[in-house]
Amino acid sequence: MKEEFEKIKNSSKPEDFQNWISKYNKSVMVQDVMDHKDSLELSIALLKESEAAVDDFIATHTTSTYLEQAQKIKAEMIEARDLFTKAKAENTVEIYERFLIKFPRSIHNTDAHNSLIDAAEKVGCDSVVTLTLTLNYTGLNEPTGSSVSISPNPTSSKITVKSSLTLIGEKFTIYDQQGKVVKSGIITAEETEIDLSNLSEGVYLFKAGTEMQETFKIIKQ
Repeated sequence: MKEEFEKIKNSSKPEDFQNWISKYNKSVMVQDVMDHKDSLELSIALLKESEAAVDDFIATHTTSTYLEQAQKIKAEMIEARDLFTKAKAENTVEIYERFLIKFPRSIHNTDAHNSLIDAAEKVGCDSVVTLTLTLNYTGLNEPTGSSVSISPNPTSSKITVKSSLTLIGEKFTIYDQQGKVVKSGIITAEETEIDLSNLSEGVYLFKAGTEMQETFKIIKQ
């Protein structure tokens, strides 16, 4: 039983966990396995970058440990959607920068970045500098007393994110230097391994936690 769970615990297929639960539904490990499945399914929903996917998770996981987290994400999506609508109406550099700072993981970020560049060009700003400043507003170095650490850094393939218990269940997002989301998911344990082998060499921005307050620079070699 435990041996079978060890074989599937890093699986990217929710059905593997569901099959285990069906087979060992009386086990004391059921809740832990259910949490793994739900965490994975929430991560999959977030990767779809759509409110509908999060709505579906909420509707089908009413007793999940991750229900509250999903509801918080949904509320943030609604707030981001409303502010982005306002930003498009105003169409200024300042409103787009304010949007990107407040919602660094929004599904509207690609459109917001493009709109920021267009707005900056219209008023004669250096849009590349403006965008760079937006991405770096919190600083890139690991802060003193941070609840997250990343190693190895620099890395050539994988990183291990070590986090406090308070960050388990929170979302992480990795951006390239143009502000494009290249990877995202959920911190599922005190040590979460993230595969970066498919990314090109360069500097990336890692954000995690409520309102993405944990910010780090990752160097991919």
